[in-house]
Amino acid sequence: MKCNIQLHKNITFGTGLTKKTVAALSQIQAQDIADEFKRVYKIDADFKNNSAIASCATLCADIFESLSKHLGLPFYAVPKRLRVYTPDDLIKPSKTGGFCIPDTKKVLKSELPFELRSIFFMQNKLSVEDINQVAEEMYSDKFVSSSHFLRSFIHEWAHNVHLDNVYKKFGYEGNCPYGKNLYQKTGENTGIKVIKKLQEQTFTPKEQEIIADTIGEYAAVSNPFEVVAETYTKLIAASLDDNTLLPKTNPMEGLGKMSKEFLTIFKKAHG
Repeated sequence: MKCNIQLHKNITFGTGLTKKTVAALSQIQAQDIADEFKRVYKIDADFKNNSAIASCATLCADIFESLSKHLGLPFYAVPKRLRVYTPDDLIKPSKTGGFCIPDTKKVLKSELPFELRSIFFMQNKLSVEDINQVAEEMYSDKFVSSSHFLRSFIHEWAHNVHLDNVYKKFGYEGNCPYGKNLYQKTGENTGIKVIKKLQEQTFTPKEQEIIADTIGEYAAVSNPFEVVAETYTKLIAASLDDNTLLPKTNPMEGLGKMSKEFLTIFKKAHG
């Protein structure tokens, strides 16, 4: 993210969340980051003064920009809006720590419907240490694919990229003005139909076992969207340089180390 804040200059991850990293992130003001998101990417971001979430979102944006511009991967999908919410803000109750909506939808009680691919993060993540601890615990329980403190941010950005790829491939036939401007309406096998089919798909017990062994239980008991997001999360987190927190290798090369059985599932999950 080419902004004045330049978080990557002062942050080192190393083998864990270091004191230097925590100190650097704690100095960042959430509103400054929101202003930079608008200036650099034209993203409307409201982090509700949560500097930890704002900083991690910035690092994540940097990662995906690097994957696209420096490694040439089809990962440059910029969300229209970023929001931080509490459970009480939601129209429909949800326990998830974050989500990315596939089509235009009214999500928060106090705001109008959001554009497709808008990303949301829950406010209960009060510090970077909290975020790191949750990631480590979930990974230790073999529930998710990575223990990296940016795990949940990479995961939601991966959903954003996946949805963008589906709409680019199959077109968009919905009512979102932003979506209509970005994507064409094509043929009978349109994007929203493909997305709905993926959302409704379940896995066989054998497929669940393969998924759980490869990327964790969460994706195994979910749907193809979570398989794609958790796979990208695992590969991208493993590719990050300890000192810069930016990709040092092409994460997609890691697919070759996964089993043929899993790769068959992963390919179908893309739609």
